[in-house]
This record gives sequence, C-alpha cells and structure tokens, in this order.
Amino acid sequence: MDQRVTAQRLVSGSATYALAGTVGKLTGLVTIPVLTRTLGQADYGLVDLAVGLIGLAAIVGGMSAELPAATIVAREPARRKTVLTTYLVTAAGLGLCLGLGMLMASDWIAGSLWRQADAVWIVVLAGLATPLTATQWAAWNIHRIHDRPSAYAVLSTADLVMKATAMVVAALVTGSVVVIVGVYVAATVAGTGLGLWSIRDSADRPDFSVAWPLVAGGAPFTVIAVASIIALYAVRATVAQIGLAEVGNMAVSLRLAGLLALPLAAFQLAWGPASMASSPSRETQATIGREVLVIIVAGSLAALALSLISHESILLIAGAAFAGAEQSLPGLAISTVLGTAFFMLSVATSVRQTGRRRIVTAAILGAAIQVGVTSALLDAGVQVAIGMGALAGPSAALLLVIWTTDGVSFDDRIRIALAVTMLGAIGIALLVMVPVVPFVARWIVATATAAVLCGAVFAVLRSRRWEP
Repeated sequence: MDQRVTAQRLVSGSATYALAGTVGKLTGLVTIPVLTRTLGQADYGLVDLAVGLIGLAAIVGGMSAELPAATIVAREPARRKTVLTTYLVTAAGLGLCLGLGMLMASDWIAGSLWRQADAVWIVVLAGLATPLTATQWAAWNIHRIHDRPSAYAVLSTADLVMKATAMVVAALVTGSVVVIVGVYVAATVAGTGLGLWSIRDSADRPDFSVAWPLVAGGAPFTVIAVASIIALYAVRATVAQIGLAEVGNMAVSLRLAGLLALPLAAFQLAWGPASMASSPSRETQATIGREVLVIIVAGSLAALALSLISHESILLIAGAAFAGAEQSLPGLAISTVLGTAFFMLSVATSVRQTGRRRIVTAAILGAAIQVGVTSALLDAGVQVAIGMGALAGPSAALLLVIWTTDGVSFDDRIRIALAVTMLGAIGIALLVMVPVVPFVARWIVATATAAVLCGAVFAVLRSRRWEP
C-alpha cells in the first residue's frame, strides 16, 4: 500500500487519541454517579435525549467531510489551507441550518418525540448548541488532517473535562435539567472559541467550488454515522413512550459500552484519513481485510469481558435503580465492534470508488432493522429488546456490505461473515448468561479474557508487522 504510515506511527497516533479518550471517558463516568443520584432515572434520561440530539445534529452538519478533505489535501497539497477553510465554513453553515430547524420544530420534538411538552427550552438549548458543536468538531478534525493527534487530544480532552465539571456542579447546586443542559451549551461556546483559535494557522479564503466534492465524498460516511445514531435515538424515543426511566437505564448502558468504543474510536481516528489516501490495489484489499478480522476478534473478546462484569459495574457506578441496564449492555457493546468493522469496509469500498450506494443502503437498512427488532421485542423486556436490536441491525448491515461490495477479497469476505455470525451468537449467549452465571465464574472468565486480549495486543505491537 503506497503512502502508508508505519505501524509505529499508527500505534503512536492511536495511543494519543486513546489517551485523550480515556481521560474523557473517565471524566464522563465520574458524572454518572452524581447525575443519576441527583436527577433520578427520568430526568437523567431527559439529559441524555438532549445531549444525544446535539451530537446527532452536529454529525450531520460535519458531513464526515474530513475524510474527502484529507484525500484532496494529499493530492493537492498547495491548496491545503483553502480546502480546510472551506470544510470548516461549510460544516458551520450546515450546523447553523440544522440548529435553526431544531428551534422551529422545538414544540414537536418536546411534545411528540420526547413526550415531555414542558421540555421545549431544553430543545431550544440543543438547537443553539448544534452549530457550535459542528464548528468545534470541524476544527478538531483539521488537526487530524494535519496529522496533529496531540492537538486533537488536548482540545477534545479539555472540552470533555470542562463540560463534565460544569454539569456536575450544576446538578449538585440546582438539580435542574434546564440548567445542566444550559451549562453544557456554555461550555460548548468556550470550546468552540478555543478550537477556532487553535487552527488560526490554517485560515485562508474559502473556495466553495470545493464544497460539493467535500459533501459528496463524505456523504456515505455521514449516512453510516447518522444511521447508527438515528437508530439509537429512535430506540430512545420508542422507549420514552414507555417511560423515561428505561431511557435512563439505556443511557447508563451506553456509557459503559463507550469504554469499549474508546480504543475502537481511537483506532478509527488514526486509521481513517491515512487509509483514504491509499491506492485501490489488491494489497490494500488484503491489508484492510486482515485488519477488519483483527478488530472483530479483539473487539469480541473485549465485549465479552465487559459484559460479564456489567452487573457489579452498574451497581457501583449508577446504583441499584439502574440494574436493568445490564441486559442491554452486551448488545450495545458488540454493536460498537460491528460499527467499527462497517466503517473500515466502507473505507475499503471508497478507496476502490465502487459500491458507495450499497454502503449507504446497508447502513439505512441496518438502522431500520435495529429499530424494528427493538420495537417488536419490547414485550420480552425493554432492555432485552434494546440489546437484541443492537445485535440484529448492525449485523445485518455488515453482512449486506460484505456480500454486495468488493472492498476486500472474496476469501476475507467469507472469514468476516463467519466472524460476524459468531459475534452475534456470543451476544445472544451473553444476554442469557449474565443474569444467571455466578459472580466468581463471571469475573474469572472476564479476567482471563482480558489477559488474553492484552497479551495478543502486546505481541502484535512488538512484532510491528501490522500496517494499514
């Protein structure tokens, strides 16, 4: 694969992103005991709905255009500043349009989608935060394109710590959901200003003739990201019809699943732009195929370990009131692994410039299946339904991509399909096992699994033969 980074450089970048994410996740976990105990299940679920809506709208505004921007910059380095400025301005503009749309639809969102007619002001605050968040994330991504993982790490960590601290203080002092979301927005204002100041050396006159290639090139990845987030948000909205308490349980489960998403997201941040700049060769196909398999195997081990200790972890972090979250955690944890594999196969397909519509179709169908399965199984238990939907949708999307695109070789497609099927079986088994397996047995298996995973990762890093 030409223009490739060395394994050492990939590991270094991933480690930097992971370190920043670790600090952020730990900070986020610290907020859970305070917010859950101060607000209770219903109000904690309402905060989760607001923050989730901000993130969803900001992703749409960002267009995932950092990936095509990285490709254009690699091919036309003389236009680097122009391309990056255009990306930033376009992301900010789309974020502003989405924020205005949320303000106009605030009554419907609060009353019909959330079933909380008195939460209009919370939706308004979310609308105000959307263009700021889209701009902030675009500024961070410019550092990724510049290959400055340390700058990205510092900015994202500072933002997460600032928001978590502000929310905890607001919860302890006021206990008001409106105030908590309000200080979240205020922290976003400060973070956006810091992000823009950090990229002042990249400023230039935008060239809006580049805007469409950025939007078109990022569209498949935007659909992928948005489809999975919309699916989770639609599940939240469906569960909210039953009660915000179950949304609160799901929110805790998502936070714990985020521990598994952390190293996977760090890998994506380091791997994505470099791989998008690769040539559409057979070597690229083979390398990405091997890496997808590694991610699925490693991720399944991590999901197994996390799920087996879910009961005690939830009791420690959130309290007994949120114990039901353990039933949805296995499915949500495994869905993060499947999502990363889907992203990698999408990159492989984009590098070859074939099958992008099939990727988009698979992402949409997977999201629809996730929501449909969850809705159909609610009578079996809300959290069980959430977990089963999280397994079914992403698995179906990934299998559809494997058999309808040629991003990786035929042999790798067979291996990946078998691995996905086995991962789904593991998820179903965990849904049944976690509540009934004795404490000692669960923790022994979890510890042994984690030890095997750490040993395998250490061996790979020492060999330095794994290259993107």
